[in-house]
Amino acid sequence: MAKWTSLVYLVIAVLFWTVWGDLNGANDLDCSFMDSFDESFVLPHSLIPYNISVSQSSFNPHDEITVTLQVTNSTGFNRFLLQAQGPNGTAPFGTFQITDRNTQGLTCRNIENSSVSHRDSSNKQSVQTVWIAPPESGNIQFRATVFQDLDEPAVNIKSQTLQTLTVSTKTLQLMNSSDCGKTKFCFRSPENCDPTDPNCLFMSSELLADQSFRFEMSSLSEGYVSIGFSSDTLMGNDDIYNCLLNETGEVIVQYASTTGRSRPDVKPLGEVRNIETSFDSGVIKCSFITSNPISIEDNDSEGLYYVFLTLGPVQDGNIRKHPDTPLVTTRKVNISQPTEGEGSFPSTPILIKVHGSLMLISWMTLGSIGMVFAHYWKGVMVKRVLGKELWFQVHTSLMTLTVISSIIAFILPFIHVQGWSGNWPHPIIGCIVMVLAFLQPVIALFRPPPHHKRRIFFNWFHGLNGLVLRILSDAALFLGLKSIDASPNGWMEKVMAGLVSWEILRDVLFYANFCFWRKNGDKNPKGKIKNEKMLLIVYLCGNLIFVITLIVGIGQS
Repeated sequence: MAKWTSLVYLVIAVLFWTVWGDLNGANDLDCSFMDSFDESFVLPHSLIPYNISVSQSSFNPHDEITVTLQVTNSTGFNRFLLQAQGPNGTAPFGTFQITDRNTQGLTCRNIENSSVSHRDSSNKQSVQTVWIAPPESGNIQFRATVFQDLDEPAVNIKSQTLQTLTVSTKTLQLMNSSDCGKTKFCFRSPENCDPTDPNCLFMSSELLADQSFRFEMSSLSEGYVSIGFSSDTLMGNDDIYNCLLNETGEVIVQYASTTGRSRPDVKPLGEVRNIETSFDSGVIKCSFITSNPISIEDNDSEGLYYVFLTLGPVQDGNIRKHPDTPLVTTRKVNISQPTEGEGSFPSTPILIKVHGSLMLISWMTLGSIGMVFAHYWKGVMVKRVLGKELWFQVHTSLMTLTVISSIIAFILPFIHVQGWSGNWPHPIIGCIVMVLAFLQPVIALFRPPPHHKRRIFFNWFHGLNGLVLRILSDAALFLGLKSIDASPNGWMEKVMAGLVSWEILRDVLFYANFCFWRKNGDKNPKGKIKNEKMLLIVYLCGNLIFVITLIVGIGQS
């Protein structure tokens, strides 16, 4: 009898221990389950037997949001772990108020009640809790690991993304360079300057324990200080953070991206938090933590970027073009390593300068004069050289030089970039110009005789193609000059506009001269080219003034 009594007590003790363990904590699930939350194991929505619903889709700091984990079919669940995370998996954010007797709070990353788990292993159809938003955070998602029973694998699910409505900002008290090379990556000009110096252009980055970054920026500026991360030393297709003085005199932080050389597109702050800013005696400073990934195109070196650091004016709450060339690291750097970044204010590469100068001479001087002879000197320079009228020989020679020099200029950027620069639309238009320019002499080889019935089709095609070339070459030159003109007033584009206007005036004068001869009944004014000579000399003088000015600007860019 005593033997059976002992056995009964042993069974009761085992059962009690099992039940007590389940009733007093989720000792079989801990925070590490959420650390290993894998997006690739999130099932398609139609296959997920569970759902996370929230009482609101956006929030302010300290808001209380009801979160419900429930089944979408008859299948229940017995174990789960729930957290509020950033969309990129940073965790945890906020705390939970335990309102359901089937749940309990867990301490993760030293934050009490930052996660919710089951209290026992009984079958559940739904559980509910209240999430309290932290003072600072970006957008968040609720993520859960759910077990149907002890023998089934876990199911990872996540809620919709909740947008943060406001990001609180504190006054920045202190920023210095004492930790540069120790815990921070620093990039600055002048060398070894400290952000306590108003003339110091400064940025730093520090990798934190949760794999987020703390960024700092400081400079004397009338509008903004900006850092950008790029896969090359050309601006465009970059991730950017702006520290910007808004219309109310407050410093705010913006998250943006660029496409080509257009104004950056401002995006939601996302995973930006702990913002601190100050504006004193013209010096803009800001510090913030971000978990946003750096997403740039064509970045072959994982975690390595060229860093841009610049400043400029603000108008109507939008950043304007920076008047000076940005400070750029001399090589790709790892901003998570505590080092000093070496940088310079780079000028336009020599091959790009030669490219621009050759294209300018080709289309605005050689090609332009070649078109003048074809349009306005036909029937004027009628002397024959090598069996062809002189105007035709001059036109052919000049346009051949235009095509050859354009081909040389076209190749140079590819040699420099070692591929496609991606600074659309300039290279796209340039490629179209090259195709049409190459097509012009090829089609001319099959030109029908003067009185052939198909000659009119050739004349129309040749003339129309020349007009399109003229328009597209002007557009490509405008865009190319804009991409290297760092002057605050954009003087190179204005000079280019003056050159195009000069060409239009030339056409008007030449056409008026042509109509004058027709009006007087002289359809073939052989030898009477005094007016044409004067107009050509005047045009050439103006053309060379404009072109030389632009070449000097390209050289100084």
